[in-house]
Amino acid sequence: MPHRDIFLIVGAQRCGTSWLWQQLDAHPQIYMAKPLAPEPKFFSMDDRYQKGMDWYWDTWFRDAGNARIVGEKSTSYFESEQAPQRIHENLPDAKILILLRNPVHRAISNYHFSRQNGFETRTLEEVFLDRVPAPALPGDVTISASPFRYLERGDYWVGIERYLRYFPKEQVKVLILEELLANPEKLPEVYGYLGVEAFEDSGGIEAPVNISEGIGEVSGGIFDFLQDHYRSKVEALSNYVSLPFWEWWGFEDD
Repeated sequence: MPHRDIFLIVGAQRCGTSWLWQQLDAHPQIYMAKPLAPEPKFFSMDDRYQKGMDWYWDTWFRDAGNARIVGEKSTSYFESEQAPQRIHENLPDAKILILLRNPVHRAISNYHFSRQNGFETRTLEEVFLDRVPAPALPGDVTISASPFRYLERGDYWVGIERYLRYFPKEQVKVLILEELLANPEKLPEVYGYLGVEAFEDSGGIEAPVNISEGIGEVSGGIFDFLQDHYRSKVEALSNYVSLPFWEWWGFEDD
């Protein structure tokens, strides 16, 4: 397949990336790699990467037609050490989309997602307050990323910095889920960044898909712990991304 303009939604996990995939796939000038699940994970899984770029293009984009730009979503790329380098070596002009959300909500959502998939047996208190070790995974389960990295995945700067080692800032766009949902003009800004025309027929901003339940049932002690854990990390991140991160904590910016 000839060279095409491409972008990659690299994560973070449990931050609305499936919702963003759906919003972009609705645009007539964008083709998103299908199916939505399972994700390609081409650049983070050795056995797939070894099949080569021809296999990548033919497997995930054979039906792209005349799309102006193509894209894929693999959240494992955000926490992979090798994925950013591999993407840069093969797709040096690719645009990178990183979608983030309140890290406290993300961690709790990740916990409930792991419980729903049968991986997690501990209570929230055992995970975040008592720090009980994670259970063993069933022997027949093969996964590309640990389902138990609830705290680590919310240290967003670590993942962003991995991509800034290889890509200039103008190719790495950080998006905030809460901002996209609250401000209808934000999604057209993403279209412009990707080089496609304004699109008015997507049906509007709908609620995120693939939601895990239970955030409203969390005790204040767990929220306090998570906010304390992430406060300095969010402040450090705000030096790079000029967005009102203070809204995540529910208090006004000083």
